Amino acid sequence: GNNFDFADGVILRNGPVGFSAGAYTGTNLSGQCTGNNGTDADLQLISNANGQTNTVKDVTYMKFDFTPYTSTFSFNFVFSSNEYGQYQCSFADVFAFILTDVATGVVQNLAVIPNTTTPVSVVNIRDNAFNGGCSSVNPAYFDSYNVNLGAAAVMNMKGHTIPMQAIATVTPGTTYSIKIAIGDYSDTILDSAVFIEGGSFNVGTANLVYDVDLSTGIDDDMTVTGGLAMCDGDTRVIDTGLDDVNYDFVWTFNGDVIPNETSPTLLVSEG
Repeated sequence: GNNFDFADGVILRNGPVGFSAGAYTGTNLSGQCTGNNGTDADLQLISNANGQTNTVKDVTYMKFDFTPYTSTFSFNFVFSSNEYGQYQCSFADVFAFILTDVATGVVQNLAVIPNTTTPVSVVNIRDNAFNGGCSSVNPAYFDSYNVNLGAAAVMNMKGHTIPMQAIATVTPGTTYSIKIAIGDYSDTILDSAVFIEGGSFNVGTANLVYDVDLSTGIDDDMTVTGGLAMCDGDTRVIDTGLDDVNYDFVWTFNGDVIPNETSPTLLVSEG
């Protein structure tokens, strides 16, 4: 729908992703990933810890490695499910953003309610206006129940959360693995999906520094206030601190690419 919070991005669903498209119709609520009725040990552990110990099935996931520049890693997402309403009191598909420090093996799930370790799911984010058989849980994070919205619904799924942020503290320069996974709990019907906002995958930006004095350390505040503003005729080296074996470099000045500058350092002569 045109009013969906994200202009573009990636969808993972424990069924055909095309079933989520368009306004709510009440059709195509269930489906399986082609040829896939597999389980997933990571999702099963999370489901078990959430009190749901039946088998997680029909799993789909994507997984890749990345290296952050800064100490914070994040991206934005919306979780949706066709279990909202009738089954929201006690039954929830499981999904996770599993972050692993490749060197240490330390693992954490980032698909959680903010400032908690509680997984995002139908039973953990719900509004009892759509099922009076149980109380609301974290209703501030629930966005819309689409069943009665018709053309105003932004997706063909029963309900979905507000845009949320997966966030973690990481160590710059360290390799991490992220696994984004979703599966059906106990059956292969009434799908759930997660939408990842395009452009929101944030691994930080290089911390550009000017080496003021090797004997005293590094200061990057080249301003008048900081006492390090450049004067006419000055030249200084700005350093990304990154290895040119692992990274490609493009330098810009006032938004324009500086030709032939492709190294991790840059000699500048203008403030």
